Amino acid sequence: MDYAAGRELIKDLLAQRFDDNADTILSAEYLDSMCRMYYDLFMRKIMPFHPDFKVETGGRRDSRSAGKCVKKRGGDYVISFNPHALLHMSEEDRVIIDGREVRGLIDCVMAVAEHELTHMAEFALYGSTSHGKRFKLLGARLFDRSPTALTKYRTAGMIDAEDNMRQSNPYKVGDRVVFDAPTYGEVAGVITRIVKRATVIAERGRCRKGTKFYVPLAALRRLD
Repeated sequence: MDYAAGRELIKDLLAQRFDDNADTILSAEYLDSMCRMYYDLFMRKIMPFHPDFKVETGGRRDSRSAGKCVKKRGGDYVISFNPHALLHMSEEDRVIIDGREVRGLIDCVMAVAEHELTHMAEFALYGSTSHGKRFKLLGARLFDRSPTALTKYRTAGMIDAEDNMRQSNPYKVGDRVVFDAPTYGEVAGVITRIVKRATVIAERGRCRKGTKFYVPLAALRRLD
């Protein structure tokens, strides 16, 4: 399947039915039509049955969440889009959603739709959903999204902040470090992940080997 051509086809079909202003693009009717086109074009052959779903809009102005998918008790699904977050994202010079760089409102909306439709597909196929390996592989199969990319959106400002943090951070995954832990005293271990804090797996100390700690970077000391 040519995924890029499929996305362009959806855009063309939407353009034939709707205006291209922001109010229309962020309306429930437009978003519902987009999601159903995605299902018919990308998902129908993979899904064993057609999930019952509806599309809603709403959300807080200060929320960073652009969308979500929930399963109701009756078995149907609700895909929600936050127009405030989507407008903010589309006004940025650069936005990366699930590893794909997008520009403009329609492309932002489509990328968020793909993310939430993957949640719905995982719910329907496996009974639960998360941002784990299965979700990423399913997203790659359905929409050719990178199975190794971060499952979130990042704007230009967030990317710059991450770059600055990496440049000022003297540690990397795999480094052996030591730190003082409440109750356990001095603990030595290896870094397995770095976000705002480092995830350190203990190798030596008064705690059980393999214990996981989340340690502020400033509290770490390199183990010579």
